Amino acid sequence: MGGARLSRETDYDGLLLPLALRSEMVVHISEVRPDDRSGFTCPKCSAALVPRLGSHRRRHFAHHPGVDCSGATESALHLCAKTILSNHHEIMFPDMEVRWENRSKVVAESRYVQYIDAIQEKSIGSIRPDVTLTRAGDADPLLIEIHVAHAVDDQKVRALKKIGFPCIEVNVRSALTGDGFDRTELERILIHSKDPGYKRWLCFPNEDSYIAKLKTEVLAERNAA
Repeated sequence: MGGARLSRETDYDGLLLPLALRSEMVVHISEVRPDDRSGFTCPKCSAALVPRLGSHRRRHFAHHPGVDCSGATESALHLCAKTILSNHHEIMFPDMEVRWENRSKVVAESRYVQYIDAIQEKSIGSIRPDVTLTRAGDADPLLIEIHVAHAVDDQKVRALKKIGFPCIEVNVRSALTGDGFDRTELERILIHSKDPGYKRWLCFPNEDSYIAKLKTEVLAERNAA
């Protein structure tokens, strides 16, 4: 490494790269000792990373010059999420709520759902959900999208609705800051939270029929008024 200048890249909404892999484990820059700086790789491109532990800038990992890579932090959090989900066999799904005009209705309350395996980025039709949870028997899989820097876009939501399997998006941003990585918080959000600030439905079975029923109820109330 010598005096080679390292790239001054940013990731995760402008933060300098805070996460790396070492022996297939995710490591935060705050966990790196000054006398032990080798063996770190990028979660996205697998290239070597160098810890920058200076006092003048926020500590971070960096690629060597000439490496063009982005999205490493997101890849690392996806890997952590998959590992956590693989170590459990149930997940809390939030309330199913439908809306029509200014009315909303909860059609199914939050509950834990059982599953038997968690598979990362398995292709289903034209899309690759971040994590697919398989269930026993003929039950439909449960699809999980991990929100780190960006929420799922409208195009992918339409594709998910076309496939029709239950799918939620989980916002895990609060588990990571520039100063630390809270694995316990990540696990709490993923497995146990039902807070709509962390979890939202992207697709659930019979959504259109629930919306149509709510519309019928609202119109009936108006006509009766």
